[in-house]
Amino acid sequence: MNVSGDRLGLKSKDHVDILNVKVNPESSYFLQLKPYIFPAYHMNREHWVSILLNGSASDDEIILLLEQSYKLTK
Repeated sequence: MNVSGDRLGLKSKDHVDILNVKVNPESSYFLQLKPYIFPAYHMNREHWVSILLNGSASDDEIILLLEQSYKLTK
């Protein structure tokens, strides 16, 4: 999805691409310590995070988070 950066707490209002994934609540805090993972935009922030798709997150990390999200939502 494409959202204004200020919706994620960024200083810029430039639009950025993000991906929301479901995570275990215990993991959410630690994931958000990374500069490219935020409390989820427009979702339950305890169970979801938004990944900034600007090249900061590796493809392998995104795939791993997608796989985990799939398992949590099925």
